[in-house]
Amino acid sequence: MGDTISSSSFENSEDGWAGWSSTLSRSSDEYLSGARSLKVSGRSFNYSSARLYLDGSLTVGETYSFSAWIKLANGGSGTTKATIRSQTGDNAPVYTDWTTSDRADNTVVASDTEWTQISGEYTHGQL
Repeated sequence: MGDTISSSSFENSEDGWAGWSSTLSRSSDEYLSGARSLKVSGRSFNYSSARLYLDGSLTVGETYSFSAWIKLANGGSGTTKATIRSQTGDNAPVYTDWTTSDRADNTVVASDTEWTQISGEYTHGQL
């Protein structure tokens, strides 16, 4: 693996992150380490989430790994995964699952009582 492309703690800001049909805020209500986490609220769709822009940061042929800790809102249940959205030369979206899982749909079962780690690897290809 190469150098770190992005690393976020959310202690001071959510720089680089944006909501995808959702609202983001830093929260001190729930956190794994430190004193803050990124809270995703106002989700409009099942895929509504936090997103991180890495435009121009990835190199074709390089493999990248990621890891994130997820905790659902109180009363929440379900699965989660990370997806890469890239674009072809004609701006058509391409979605690639980035989560490594034993489940057929590449999701990880998440919980509202404990933090769950999701992780995976992705080799960036020419679009």
